[in-house]
Amino acid sequence: MRSRARTARSDLQWVWIRLPNNSVRSARREASGSGFATRSMPENCRLNDNDRDPGVRRRLQSMFLNRRDFLKTLGGVALVALPPDPGSGHAGAAETSVRSDWCGGSEQSLPLFVPGERGFLGRLVLDDETLTLRAAPLEPADNAPAGLSQAYLASYRGREYVNPTLVLHPGQRVRVELVNGIGEATIVHWHGLTVDTRNDGAGAVLAAPGERYAYSFELRNRGALYWYHPHPHGLTAGQAYRGMFGLLEVADADEEKLRAALDLRPGKTEIPLVLQDRRTGRDYAAGDADRLHGFLGDSICVNGRACPYLDVSTRIYRFRLLNASNARTYRLGWRTAAGKAVPFTLIGNDGGLLPEPRICAEAFLASAERLDLLLDLTDLAVGDTLFLDTRAFDPMH
Repeated sequence: MRSRARTARSDLQWVWIRLPNNSVRSARREASGSGFATRSMPENCRLNDNDRDPGVRRRLQSMFLNRRDFLKTLGGVALVALPPDPGSGHAGAAETSVRSDWCGGSEQSLPLFVPGERGFLGRLVLDDETLTLRAAPLEPADNAPAGLSQAYLASYRGREYVNPTLVLHPGQRVRVELVNGIGEATIVHWHGLTVDTRNDGAGAVLAAPGERYAYSFELRNRGALYWYHPHPHGLTAGQAYRGMFGLLEVADADEEKLRAALDLRPGKTEIPLVLQDRRTGRDYAAGDADRLHGFLGDSICVNGRACPYLDVSTRIYRFRLLNASNARTYRLGWRTAAGKAVPFTLIGNDGGLLPEPRICAEAFLASAERLDLLLDLTDLAVGDTLFLDTRAFDPMH
């Protein structure tokens, strides 16, 4: 998976958040825009003083005096009680206009897919047992997002998974067996993990169609969001594009303290966002221009759906982002319907929690990178809408 600079455009669609009218105080979200290049993230987390949200700065910026002090101070963060879960309701006139503007007019916006304890991206807490991952073509019964044609399938303790989110803990022995059920060689690469060459899955050793490959290693990484994907040389991009990718969460003591301090619950108030650009109605078929500049899609999917929305409540949310696109770099930022920037707090990246928080107006996310952020929604009013944009930019500046 590579990242190439391209001239930016601004006609792509994707995710949004709005506070529904039938909630006590809640919210929903969307995203739209575009941008690609190769830029690192931290230096772009900056705001003008008149753009800063003093409440966010006062409550969150002091968290990361250092990694340990940050976790100590989290216990004093003021939290707003979570209102009742918002109902589904029906789209009103305002919502319809938002969908028309941001979902290509006639395109129907769908709720953001939020992973649960099974199914697509379902959380699988792995213990010492061996997990079998089957690289296989997808069937309608697998209930995977439309457009994906192959994936990693797993059965574990009576639950069925498609691209399971593997939840691991430092020091544990990880045992996984890959079964290659697709028509070409493949291998699983554990992106970001510190492992030996035999277990890295970097492409030096492959599993041919019908073969198996066994992994066994001790997890030595700190708490963070990692991921896994194919890595056969020359075939990586196509296999990942067709749907072979999954999240890998290392949960350590610091992660547990963070969740306890902010009352974060995976699947409820802590939500993964997997970004992938796709070409509508087409399988991966890279031409000469794609091989030169990188394969870019014409629409952006988040957790497998284009232009999704999410109903939320007035509280702090944690979003954990992965860029699973082949070549696109995103310049991400939140804004209101009126175009006003909404600051967020960056708390982590590929290597886990940062030494200190960064109050950001926007951040870059290149291929295979991860971002970990907090979004304070406590001041939203009923019916408010926030947008997550990916914005155009000049990769030479």
